[in-house]
Amino acid sequence: MRRLHGLDEIRIMKTIDLSSWVSWCCYAVGVSFEIQENTLVDPVSLDVAIFIMVVAIAVFFAIVISIQRYMRVSIRAVSFGAPRQLISAGPFLWSRNPIYLAFLIPLVALTWVSAGAAACTIGLYIAAMNTLVITYEERDLSEPFGDQYEEYRRRTPRWLFL
Repeated sequence: MRRLHGLDEIRIMKTIDLSSWVSWCCYAVGVSFEIQENTLVDPVSLDVAIFIMVVAIAVFFAIVISIQRYMRVSIRAVSFGAPRQLISAGPFLWSRNPIYLAFLIPLVALTWVSAGAAACTIGLYIAAMNTLVITYEERDLSEPFGDQYEEYRRRTPRWLFL
């Protein structure tokens, strides 16, 4: 197993930070779609929508924290560094990206106000994460873990069923 140093670790940390930016920017896009589409929503529905979205974000953070505790890493992205081991048990049995999958919860919560805005945002999120983040993370895991990672990729979907 090759240990990553210097520029490789910086590249990995930037990818982790990029995943946060992509996730929250997609959420902001979805909220802005909803605001534009539903300018005349009654106050009760708006209060319920805000409550649902806040709960969805709280659930997302609870899932992320539990997954990161399972991985034995801190919630702060800069503390991850280079991968030291391949984790393929627990939530990683069903998805190679359970944290990114968890971010779909706040995006799905957007359907309370606008199913169309939520669908567009979810599509944007999955496309952006696949293109800008996951492809590079997979390459960074292939280098140090080789055949072990390739076997994991063959048996575990990137998302849940895809």
